[in-house]
Amino acid sequence: MPIDDLACLLVRIAESFSYIDMITGEHEPDATKVGVAVRAILT
Repeated sequence: MPIDDLACLLVRIAESFSYIDMITGEHEPDATKVGVAVRAILT
């Protein structure tokens, strides 16, 4: 995957976890989940 596409993907994932409370109205943002998702993609 081109590095620019990977960077965009990682930003989108981080944004989705950051704004989860606004998107779903239920959950508080959880930075640990972002780390887990990023590690899963990069390994």
